[in-house]
Amino acid sequence: MARPAPLKNLRLLDLSGAKITPAGLKALQAFPRLERLNLWNCTGIDDSAAPVFAALPSLVTLDLSDTAAGDRTLENLATHPKLKYLYLTDTKVTAGAVETWRQKRPATYVSWARPGAAK
Repeated sequence: MARPAPLKNLRLLDLSGAKITPAGLKALQAFPRLERLNLWNCTGIDDSAAPVFAALPSLVTLDLSDTAAGDRTLENLATHPKLKYLYLTDTKVTAGAVETWRQKRPATYVSWARPGAAK
């Protein structure tokens, strides 16, 4: 992702299907008010992107459906202060990790299904 223009007030970013990598996501830290991030079908996204998500202080909604995100991503997001909606369908996240998340963070909505089950 190219260096973003100064958009300090950006709240919603939809990068669905983009050819983006975890390294490219570091540019998102320039958006301190980002609340909603959609990375649906960004196949280059995996657990190594988790620290970037954790560093977005205003993030409320994160869609990682159809990515290679896994259990480590959930572990990194477990203490995120504002995250309320998490979409994980067709990821590498396991049922056990989702159950652990739901026990620790019952107020957070998690949409999850086994890979291929939603299709």
